[in-house]
Amino acid sequence: MTTPSPSFADTYPPELRERIELLAGDEATPRDRRTLAIFEDDEVMRTARGYIARLLDEGEHWRGEDRLARLDAFFTFIDEAARTIEAQPPGSHLRYNTTEPLVFSTPGELQNDLAAASAHALKLTAIVERTATAVSAHFSISAAYQLIDLLDAFYEATATATANHVENRRLDKAAGRAGAPGLPGSKAGKSAMRNWLMGQIATLAAYHLRDRAVELVTEVTRALMNDAEPVAGSTAREIIPNTRLVPAEGAWALSEDWRDKIEQ
Repeated sequence: MTTPSPSFADTYPPELRERIELLAGDEATPRDRRTLAIFEDDEVMRTARGYIARLLDEGEHWRGEDRLARLDAFFTFIDEAARTIEAQPPGSHLRYNTTEPLVFSTPGELQNDLAAASAHALKLTAIVERTATAVSAHFSISAAYQLIDLLDAFYEATATATANHVENRRLDKAAGRAGAPGLPGSKAGKSAMRNWLMGQIATLAAYHLRDRAVELVTEVTRALMNDAEPVAGSTAREIIPNTRLVPAEGAWALSEDWRDKIEQ
């Protein structure tokens, strides 16, 4: 028996629906359309309906904020989650548009590539110096000097990054870690993009919703990637940090010293 699709009107309160419907205008950007697609996703709506009800009733992490402030936080969470797919995170392979998947090198591959890039930059600088005058009719001497400056800067950057990466791997190995989350080379493989996006969206949940919100984060990630199935809950809990916002010296800070309340 097919489960009926959830109702958009029943899922989102009127104040939230008004903002969501604005995303469907004629001047909607690709980001607006991505945000709208997340809000309209069936599984996101199934999860969001109960989550919003608990969010509006929650009194431990949300104390002085009124209904509108909480609904605004929920909208902002989804809106900013839709932007994460545009990122080009450290350690990922360069891409030219957001339709291309994020690809990450393994720690070993990244170390080899950084070392090779450093060596090639140094070698290419010498080649440009030897051939610049021979191609000056097609590539000006001033452009050659600019290229050499860029290659010098790239050499210095890759040499520094190589040293830092080697040190990070040494520290990770000493601590028994496979790779520090979020650092270049800390993730690779077919699930790398999903895992990275989920980690970023989880941070947004901790910041805006003051909650870990595992099921909601999982469904939003799945909808953003147009996947048919979400990641298993046990896997999601390994990826999603156990953090929330807590008051700290007149501001807010992320803390891991807590246990989920709204999520349950």
